[in-house]
Amino acid sequence: MSHLHLSHIYNWLLMQYYYSQGKHQEVVDYCTKLISNTCEPVDTAVYYVQRGREYCQLGQYQRAVDDFDKFLSMDLGESVLKKIFGTTLYAISYAWRASAYHSLEQYQKAIDDYSKKINLTPKDAVSYQRRGTAYAWLVEYQKAVDDFNIAINLRPKYALAYQRRGRAFASLKEYQKAVDDCTTAININPKLTDAYVTRATAYRWLQKLDLAANDDKVAEKLGYKPQQRK
Repeated sequence: MSHLHLSHIYNWLLMQYYYSQGKHQEVVDYCTKLISNTCEPVDTAVYYVQRGREYCQLGQYQRAVDDFDKFLSMDLGESVLKKIFGTTLYAISYAWRASAYHSLEQYQKAIDDYSKKINLTPKDAVSYQRRGTAYAWLVEYQKAVDDFNIAINLRPKYALAYQRRGRAFASLKEYQKAVDDCTTAININPKLTDAYVTRATAYRWLQKLDLAANDDKVAEKLGYKPQQRK
């Protein structure tokens, strides 16, 4: 194994350690140093990906997008990095850039990147759930439901996917389906606050006000503030 192989692996493992410790700014600084000291542009690829991920963790979403753009514009060809990481760097980049776009409220761009991530990892339930959530923000509720269906098929105990499908059903005025999905989500994860909030909303539309009030109380005990309701 060449020195270049060992160098990339060592730096990657060190960054993963910092990441696991929540030292996101330290990783950003380390990546910036490595980028400035690396002669070959293609060899900076992994550092742009890692720094972009850290920028997301720090809430610096446009900087994250910029770093992922830099990586995704590179032609790795038959480089050592491509041989070591394969499609992993691309999958990570699309997933995190999508997350950054979502946080920047650029939902169509998020959808496009989640779709690219899904093409690389078609059995990733999380990407379908997140793409479905982005569709919901664009008021494309049936597309959202379709993605949540796939996420649930891939991961039958995916509480968040049930809750968000329930919210999409509520937006489609299918309130009993919303109740059923949120009940399933609660059975899987009794501390999923949004499931109680969504179910309470559906109950109100079904004129089941006592049940709605009970869910409101549970949600508030879990930390939900009534003024948050939209």
